[in-house]
Amino acid sequence: MIPEMTAPVHGAVNAYDCEGATTERGTMNSARPATVLERAIARAQAGTLSAPTVLWTLAASELIIINRDAVDDGAMPSDPVLLHDDKGTFLALFSHRELAAAYLTDGHAAVAIAGLQLLRRLPDGVGIVMNPGSRLGFEVPGDGVQAFVADLMGDVSGS
Repeated sequence: MIPEMTAPVHGAVNAYDCEGATTERGTMNSARPATVLERAIARAQAGTLSAPTVLWTLAASELIIINRDAVDDGAMPSDPVLLHDDKGTFLALFSHRELAAAYLTDGHAAVAIAGLQLLRRLPDGVGIVMNPGSRLGFEVPGDGVQAFVADLMGDVSGS
């Protein structure tokens, strides 16, 4: 079963223990066209696109992760910024470098990675929070991410 997404309960970034992240929000810039993933999130929030479709879009998208040091784009970051709240541990993901800017503190680097690659390598129990602090965000707890990845990597024979 593919999990449902929920709106982040944090509203503002500082409701998490952000391990070094700032409390400023990344915001959509009207001068920049929305990514396909951002458009999918907006449609899901409006009720015209299903949560599973957004997750499939996320898997097919380039995502931005904040790592504590520089890593080549496409390489799996070894020390990403994790967010913690009473619901668990979440990896902060961003749909565009611009939205990640508020998290780029001393030594932190924005790293681009393919969504599928990231989801397949996410440790058990770690959820995702997409665009934390942005209106175009959502979160999926660790067990929901695991269920989605199992579905994503399941049999493609059609039987």
